[in-house]
Amino acid sequence: LAKGKANLFLDGNPIVYGGAVDAIANGKSDAPPRTGDPIIVADHEGKALAWGVYNDTSQYVVRILRMAWECELAPHPGGVSSSASNVAVKCDVEEVIRDKINVAARMRSDCGVAVGNANGPTTVYRLVNSEGDGLSGVCVDVYDCGGGEGGGKVAVAAVSAAWAHMRRDAVVKALGECAGIDRVLWRTDARMLKLEGIFDESRSEETDDGPIGSGQSDAARCYDAKTGAETSPPAGWVTVAENGVRYEVDLTKGHKTGFYVDQRDNRAEVRALGAGKKRVLDVCCYTGGFAINAALGGAADVTGVDSSPLALDIARRNADVNGVGARTTFVQSEAFKYLDDLVADSGNLGTFDMIVLDPPKLAPSVNALAGATRKYVKMNQAAMRLLRPGGILVTCSCSGAVTQRELLPAIVTAAATAAGRRVTMLGKPRGAGADQPLDPAYPEGSYLTVVVCRV
Repeated sequence: LAKGKANLFLDGNPIVYGGAVDAIANGKSDAPPRTGDPIIVADHEGKALAWGVYNDTSQYVVRILRMAWECELAPHPGGVSSSASNVAVKCDVEEVIRDKINVAARMRSDCGVAVGNANGPTTVYRLVNSEGDGLSGVCVDVYDCGGGEGGGKVAVAAVSAAWAHMRRDAVVKALGECAGIDRVLWRTDARMLKLEGIFDESRSEETDDGPIGSGQSDAARCYDAKTGAETSPPAGWVTVAENGVRYEVDLTKGHKTGFYVDQRDNRAEVRALGAGKKRVLDVCCYTGGFAINAALGGAADVTGVDSSPLALDIARRNADVNGVGARTTFVQSEAFKYLDDLVADSGNLGTFDMIVLDPPKLAPSVNALAGATRKYVKMNQAAMRLLRPGGILVTCSCSGAVTQRELLPAIVTAAATAAGRRVTMLGKPRGAGADQPLDPAYPEGSYLTVVVCRV
């Protein structure tokens, strides 16, 4: 590292960006290190701070796997000196994969994330949350599809890092041995892997059959977690439960890993808030999670809006299987147009009891913040005008640039001023659940904010 750059990593930051690097060398040969190689991170004096995996293309030059205080150190085998700047560091990537997945599985068990609540069981949860679980670029969600023909316990791995893609067999094996997984569906985004400097051989070109409504190109292959052999993925749609609510999920083409597991706690809150509500609107509803929970909580008339016809077909089936099909309506429309049309009809103003806004990522980067902020304000302003006095607004942002700057409460305040309404926040902003832990040394891992307020 360059002089003055060490403190960030002494505090535990897991990502080394190119700007922090002074020099790169290979202690084993004259050839430079290659993408995927283990590499030691040292301060400007040569003292080992950590080790991780190297990438010669990505802006993430090193994804750290162990800090110095976690490392096994020994005198340098060359016998040069026993000083702190001349040590050998044990760098066993596969051992780290096993250790981290084992710890992640124990943590989910300790937190009871797969137990459910008084309304029923939960069979879907996040098992590995990238930097939050010490495996940068790896997210794994578990879908317990039941034994026999149900498919068993399936893990869907969403992989965006070259080092993990290159060690797929080790990840699959560890999931089987440490987390009791039966099959692993390995999903990779070809565009992300290109940024990482490798090409995913399982798809030669992008197609239009990516995740529902996204246009994203994903490759998906399935592996037996016990043998590592390639096998067939679960056939058709699988049905999982979240706090007793049943959802149909497409594990190969659904958004993220097939389902938005990050909103579990917030969907449960919307269910509780649905009691006694007459008219509820769920904007950007995807497959109906918030809408169905509001109806299950007692809401009489719930409308879900989304631009994807396929997602809406699943939402209708989900509503029917949960017994609320008669009280839910799903409409295909672009979110802003739908809200504008509602506001344009004065008969709709002040008639909704609760509105949920869960748009896609409007600010994919810091450079997009200004434009995204205007969109968030416009959407929230429209919702506030549609709510009756005392109505509930549940508004979400999955943009890391918004969440890390804690901007959503200010956006809500600006929207209220524009709408001529007063808002009261019902508690602090929410985020994802306990199955999505965060590394406090890496605030960039936080991306979801949910604000619940009375308007």
